[in-house]
Amino acid sequence: MTQIENIIALSQLRYDQKLNILSKPNIQSPNISIIPILLLTLIENLFKHVNLLDASHPAVVELSANPQKINYKSQNLPASISMHKGNKTGLINISNRLEKTYPGKFKFHYGVERDLYITELKIILI
Repeated sequence: MTQIENIIALSQLRYDQKLNILSKPNIQSPNISIIPILLLTLIENLFKHVNLLDASHPAVVELSANPQKINYKSQNLPASISMHKGNKTGLINISNRLEKTYPGKFKFHYGVERDLYITELKIILI
């Protein structure tokens, strides 16, 4: 979560605090760890492919963790024109890393639902 907050803070500095993003952490066990590249890639995608300037529709990033599971969810308006043309390489890499590291213990879903781009990741730790 610290890395997520740092990336958000750096991006806010870069855009003169004009980005509309809400972070909702619920970390019950701060010593839980997962391979960090998973969440960092998801947050980087948020800044690459999302409309963060619409104050009426802020992006929302939720992260909860307890000794049994980690849940990540983000929802946001998709950018009408992304500055970076994506081919989903980051999302494919996340899926591959999850398969190798947490086989049978995760759910990963992403896509547009009711005009919002939603990304959900659940990892069972026990």
